[in-house]
Amino acid sequence: MLRLLGSLERGSSHPLAAAVLGYAASQGAVCDAPVEGLEVVQGAGLVATVDGRRVAAGTAGLMELHADLSGPEVTAAQHAIDADGATACLVAVDGRFVGWLSVRDVVRPEAEEAVAMLRRRGIVACMLTGDGAAAASAVGAATGISSDCVFSQLLPQAKLDKVAELKHPAQPAQGSSGCCPGVLPIAACCLRRRPARVFVAHCGDGVNDAPALAAADAGIAMGKAGSAAALEAGSVALFTNDIRAVPAALLLARAAGATIWQNVIFSVVTKVAVLVPAALGRFTLWGAVLVDVGASLLVVANALRVKCGSICKPIERASASTTSCGVATSHSNVPHCC
Repeated sequence: MLRLLGSLERGSSHPLAAAVLGYAASQGAVCDAPVEGLEVVQGAGLVATVDGRRVAAGTAGLMELHADLSGPEVTAAQHAIDADGATACLVAVDGRFVGWLSVRDVVRPEAEEAVAMLRRRGIVACMLTGDGAAAASAVGAATGISSDCVFSQLLPQAKLDKVAELKHPAQPAQGSSGCCPGVLPIAACCLRRRPARVFVAHCGDGVNDAPALAAADAGIAMGKAGSAAALEAGSVALFTNDIRAVPAALLLARAAGATIWQNVIFSVVTKVAVLVPAALGRFTLWGAVLVDVGASLLVVANALRVKCGSICKPIERASASTTSCGVATSHSNVPHCC
């Protein structure tokens, strides 16, 4: 089974395939069987003819669709995998259920810290995944994501729809009196009742994340291990696997936005302050040149204050944590995230 499954997964770039190949190699299975007619079933698995035998590997739905298998063996295997909080890779050969592998995501040690850093800044973290509900709940609990913000078994289109839903959350039902009850003017009342708008940033690295990355207000592609489709669809690429780069990018963006507003307001105020005495004939040409050049230099100097070190230092201090031994530790690689 491992030889056939490993040969089938050899041509896939999915993380599950890498895990299967690694396990097969550790068990001494040589995955060199010829593969013909490989078919990728979106969100379900792989089907192909391996060494002359029809092999299907993936979800229980794939077993039922391509191998006509839905008996008690498949159901029992799925229940055992769900109870373990893992992702299933069921295997059928020539229409017969032959076994299964279960794969569990290893939560990155910095993931919980990154979620906490976002929460401290008033940002709600949600998880959109194609994995089963049990596996998604286990990862959500390990990272501190609320259970009502964990969405599982999502295909690419479902992820896209979920991003659109998060951007425009459902509004409570209006009263029977219509849009503008009471004594408020119609325009003021309708403005008060306009639909809420939530700004959504989607972070991902796979092909399945590409539609959601493009639809989000900010698509953040994890570039170090990200697919080409994710990098193309995202508006920001983070060349690190440290998820704490996301709150670091947020702080950098907010600092840059605040600096832009400071520079714009300072420039406008300076021009207005010069315009009034100039219109009265009480300002010289050299004075105007001096004010203009001086304002430009001050604006540039203010913009130069925004740099990586000043943004990451607060994060580095916030990342200091206490281990179970009571020893304070600090992650020295956090500044690199910028």
